[in-house]
Amino acid sequence: MGLRGVLVYCHCGRHIALDADRWPYSVRLSELEQRFVCQGCGSRGADVRPDFAPPKMGTNV
Repeated sequence: MGLRGVLVYCHCGRHIALDADRWPYSVRLSELEQRFVCQGCGSRGADVRPDFAPPKMGTNV
């Protein structure tokens, strides 16, 4: 999908943005979810979503 980053959300409400370059291209986001442990509450598992770059808005018509 050409991801440059991921957003990781814990069930307690904490979240973090991470660089996706640390994982091979073949890794699916669903494979990562159970690997995360929240630094705040200590729970395992997270909701991992793509962090797409914001669209580039141009003035050329």
